[in-house]
Amino acid sequence: MTSEWPKLRYPNMEPPGGWRYKDVKTGLLVFGSNKTELIRNCKEHRRANSLPIPDNFDAYIERYICLNIPPELVLGLSEDHVVSEEALTLFNVTQKTDDFLLAWKQSGQKLVTQETATLRAGTCLNCSRNSKSICLTCQGLDIWIGGWTGQRKTPYDRHLFVCACDGVILLASVHTNISYEKDVYPEHCWKRECIKSKSVDANKVGAKPASAPQLVAGASSG
Repeated sequence: MTSEWPKLRYPNMEPPGGWRYKDVKTGLLVFGSNKTELIRNCKEHRRANSLPIPDNFDAYIERYICLNIPPELVLGLSEDHVVSEEALTLFNVTQKTDDFLLAWKQSGQKLVTQETATLRAGTCLNCSRNSKSICLTCQGLDIWIGGWTGQRKTPYDRHLFVCACDGVILLASVHTNISYEKDVYPEHCWKRECIKSKSVDANKVGAKPASAPQLVAGASSG
């Protein structure tokens, strides 16, 4: 029964990863700017593909969201609910990136220049801490981040994943003008010069490389 399905603890708050639902029939991710728009878009997607819309479709969409966000944001999860290792990684990354984006918004939501973002991305490109722990495109997280950064891109986006040092999606951090609290980054990392105590202009961080960054042998193309 749908009355026993989990529900969002904060139904008006955007969940980590954004308002998204993966249709079980088409396999496509559908997005919305809020819960109401998401449900409407999901129904339109089904109509466009000549698929039935169940009476409990709204609850089904909410259930999907609940099972794909951190458990503390959900009401009514069954006691025997077990979160997979993959889901735990996704929860962790989306939560840390969501916290990062909210902190950026509170600090003024300023972007660095496109040139600076590209230089940063080039630094991250071959860094061993550029962790492909989850597929950003498969989860729709690249679209979520694009909604925050104005769909800005760099030539290296296909090869940027999650920073293993802070758990934040690199597609977000390379574009943001924000100071970092802790120095937990390797010597070559541009984030080290954005530590709050250093008060450095983020647009002046990092020297230009002598040549364009190259992919290391065997690197995944995403």
